[in-house]
Amino acid sequence: LSVQTTGTLVTGKSIASILINNTTSYSITIYGDESDLENIESIPVTIDVSDMGNESTRTYNVNIRRPNGVRDMSADSVEITATFGDEEQKTVVLTSNFAQRNTGSGLTANPIAGQEISVQVKGVASVIEDITAEDIQAYIDLDGLTAGDYEVEVKIDNNNPLVSYVVSN
Repeated sequence: LSVQTTGTLVTGKSIASILINNTTSYSITIYGDESDLENIESIPVTIDVSDMGNESTRTYNVNIRRPNGVRDMSADSVEITATFGDEEQKTVVLTSNFAQRNTGSGLTANPIAGQEISVQVKGVASVIEDITAEDIQAYIDLDGLTAGDYEVEVKIDNNNPLVSYVVSN
């Protein structure tokens, strides 16, 4: 299971940890045709963190939505406990070696040599202290672009609800 969040925490707060049924790594067994299951890497469960953070923890009882093609699951619901703490931030500098997505047929993208991007990493100190540039999966999306010069936004893949990123030039 992968926990996703909706809503915005109280200013100055972040999620320090998330436990599913009192463990950091919780999995369930799913049943169905192999062809339907082979592309399922995780099943998302969502918690609403709107205006949370002033209290130290919050427990959610969450029903698991059954993905298409899944006939049965070993669990239909879980208990998610989110712990909150004070948000801190640090800056990580990325070089221009970003993954490229949706590059047109026969085209290549050449970033400006030596260009750096600053990324503000936000979360509780114990979560963000060890994050380096190698941990940040930055990319540029070239969908719909033809030959020419373009300034494109650098985006970040983030599947960690304990961290948020803000890209700046």
